[in-house]
Amino acid sequence: MAKSFRRDTDVVAELAADALSDPALERVVLSGPRPGGALRRVEIRPVMLRGRRLLQVARYDDRRSATSNVDSAADPLVRHLLGQFRNLTAQTATQRTQARLTKKQRTLMTVVDDGKQPDLRHDRVKQRLIEPDAPFLELLGMARDGSINPSAQGKWRQIGEFLRLLSSLPAFEAMRDEPTLRLADLGCGNAYLTFATYHYVTEVLGRDCRLVGVDRNADAVARANERAARLGWAGLSFQTAEIATAELAFTPDIVIALHACDTATDDAAYRAITSQARGLLLAPCCHHDLQQQLAGQRTDGPAALLRPALLREHLGDVLTDALRTALIASCGYRTDVVQFVAPEHTPKNVMIRASIDTGVDTAARRREYAELRDQWHVRPYLQRLLDGEPVREQAGSARLV
Repeated sequence: MAKSFRRDTDVVAELAADALSDPALERVVLSGPRPGGALRRVEIRPVMLRGRRLLQVARYDDRRSATSNVDSAADPLVRHLLGQFRNLTAQTATQRTQARLTKKQRTLMTVVDDGKQPDLRHDRVKQRLIEPDAPFLELLGMARDGSINPSAQGKWRQIGEFLRLLSSLPAFEAMRDEPTLRLADLGCGNAYLTFATYHYVTEVLGRDCRLVGVDRNADAVARANERAARLGWAGLSFQTAEIATAELAFTPDIVIALHACDTATDDAAYRAITSQARGLLLAPCCHHDLQQQLAGQRTDGPAALLRPALLREHLGDVLTDALRTALIASCGYRTDVVQFVAPEHTPKNVMIRASIDTGVDTAARRREYAELRDQWHVRPYLQRLLDGEPVREQAGSARLV
């Protein structure tokens, strides 16, 4: 139950310092800068890095953000920041405290008992995504004054769902203690998800990150590079290139390819497999290559599936992704297939997730793949790439976000 009361002195900084020393702390948010303050908002939360409990301090101004990890609330940076704001929200495992310093220098405070029990698990990981007032969202035109624009709600939901899928990817979880994450977003399009991923890794998780986005649209790449520069994100860059031929400055740990057209998804998978990337996130788009192969052999399969063009198209979608998943698994990856975005947003809502795993029975996966391939008398593009066969030049992407 909430209770409200006043005090005649400014206790915002004092309350913040007390909350930061609480072992059950989840986060402290400071907002409402005092006159002359350059920062718009500060968020402080505990993190476990290499077995040590630190405080992660995320500072936001109107154009960019910065994150530091400090030992405790006694750090000079924290002590300096606590006196710069009028508003406080402090969340612990059992209660939420909100305080506001009025213009008459009186403090209004509300304490709410959440009725939660503290989570005492060692090195617990709090699954956080991003806040709607993250500066990059406003720079991308998705938000204003800390709220997501009505027209951007669909993209906002996609960002949230993608980050949930990324954060739960076994390959991503396995690298939680590594100092630097290297990711490649192949066919990044307008790069909304690329920016969200970089923000999540660096600002929310407090990790060092190198992330490159690749797309054939030179205007989109130039715009994305300019935005990354404005945010001061030195680890994020973009280049104009085809997925198959892009020259990356580093070998990525995780390869992302979302809604890359037709066999461009296979180009991304091929690059990930041959470079032994530890994780893949693939959301295929159109599936013309296998559909064309099916169209030329209408008498070889069940007529009821192959004769109607619409059913043949849907069959081509499912068969392409089933063969991709089986072939990736045969290369030593643990795979699963999940729904990415809601069907009302796009029918292309399948995501193939894969994490490298030495425990995969690759021989069994190869047999499964070969059986399915031979049953339908097709030769998938990804197999032709892996076999080193000459293939026609493919281009680009059609990223939705």
